[in-house]
Amino acid sequence: MTWPAELAAALARARIEVDLDVLAANLAAVRRFVRPGTRILAVVKGDGYGLGAEMAARTLVAAGADGLGTDTLEAALRLRRAGITAPILVFQPVDPALAHHWVREGLTATVHDETTLRRLAQAAESARAGQAARTGSPPGPCAVHLEVDMGFGRGGFHPDRVAAALAEAQSLPGIRVEGLYAHFPTAARPGLALRLLDRFLRLVQRLEQQGLRPPLVHCAESHLLVLASHAQLDMVRVGNLLYGYAPRAARRAGLAVRPPSRLVVRVGAVRRAASLDPGYRGGWARPGAPVAVLPVGLADGLRPVREARFWSDRLVILARRLLGALGASRVLGAAGLPPGPRLRVGGREVPLRGEFMMNHCLLDATGLDLEPGQEVELVVGRLTAAAHLPVVYLRGGRPVAVAWPQRQVVELVAAPLAFPAGPASGTDGTAPDSLAHAGLPAGHPAEVPLPAAEVPGGAGGDAGAGPVPAAVPGPVACAVQGPVAGPVPAPVRAPAGPVAARRGPVRPDEETVE
Repeated sequence: MTWPAELAAALARARIEVDLDVLAANLAAVRRFVRPGTRILAVVKGDGYGLGAEMAARTLVAAGADGLGTDTLEAALRLRRAGITAPILVFQPVDPALAHHWVREGLTATVHDETTLRRLAQAAESARAGQAARTGSPPGPCAVHLEVDMGFGRGGFHPDRVAAALAEAQSLPGIRVEGLYAHFPTAARPGLALRLLDRFLRLVQRLEQQGLRPPLVHCAESHLLVLASHAQLDMVRVGNLLYGYAPRAARRAGLAVRPPSRLVVRVGAVRRAASLDPGYRGGWARPGAPVAVLPVGLADGLRPVREARFWSDRLVILARRLLGALGASRVLGAAGLPPGPRLRVGGREVPLRGEFMMNHCLLDATGLDLEPGQEVELVVGRLTAAAHLPVVYLRGGRPVAVAWPQRQVVELVAAPLAFPAGPASGTDGTAPDSLAHAGLPAGHPAEVPLPAAEVPGGAGGDAGAGPVPAAVPGPVACAVQGPVAGPVPAPVRAPAGPVAARRGPVRPDEETVE
């Protein structure tokens, strides 16, 4: 086939490869590990941990996932627009003004408090009545899961209020109570998580005695389902394990998963270091040593190893360098020390010694026998590759799809944004309650006029680069995040700064994973 010129150029520089067979195999491994009858909710939040939520969701549902979990309403709507009909639990709180989306699309809502529960019930009944009037066939009630705050602090009902909330929810028309769940800081504080788990199980036991226990009770994520098998309950929420990021307890328990993605880069050039000071910092290459130039850098989401700030940081970095010099870099993970950036080529993994720049990185290529144009793999912990990198999906070792985000711009600076009149909006230019009525779905890229004072930096977009002129060419590119309150102000042009859109193989901090 003929590729667009821009895509061909991007593929020639760097690409993310996602092996869908590995993703399916990871789900199968989790299925074998959990107790029989326990449902698996495959978490595809964060755009499928950066792999692309639509392709990840299709693969996981086809491989046997019982449902999907995602972070926001717009992410769930994208999955529905992609033709995915599996149950979807949305973790973030409900905006009752958008309740008709939950009802119309058959989404499952998370409820954190009584007020939201009541407003959601009212909005759901209104949405059901409206759809019944239009189609003659009302949708089913809105499915909800109540979240319990067992001390994590992110949101949810206090344990003392759960019984009353469940009783009220079960009596509300338009609401179907499907589940109850909690989240614990298992990765960071396993001892505390086990104590909170014990409290949660006692709460569930009391609810069962009162006849209030919902059909689906769940609290185990990728760490807790391994740490405590009795936490698996009716369902487990699995994200980290599916994307190949296994805690040490999983490896000890024989739960083997693999990362389904890799970042492939073509070597741009191989040069000889003329001194000890290549790059901005220098001091990392011997004179005459081969230096490989890779055409990726900070703008592509690569992150260098952090600098030492405390004495403990210095000890970790010293241990990393010592083990790396001894060829024992794989020991770092087992010792609890995250390995630094590595280069994988020809079956070998070597520590990445060099420097990251905006669009390049310089590497000490001693002993690697690299050549310009050769493909190598970068293995970088907690990698979030930039959104402009193409993603190539593989099945059976062959490419089956390519995702290549292209920025689309909706020009809004010539005149104030005029919202079409809708069921929840007037005709005076004010924003409607639902972005669907505005013709702009959440997440839609747009160029929005901003006052010059709100733009940090000068024409280059760098903070502190200097004052911003009152009116200069170029609107600011951004994505629609939610309803806009009030009329849009008169347009003022401001300089476009760098956009930090991210996607790609994501290794999130262990403290925040599902």
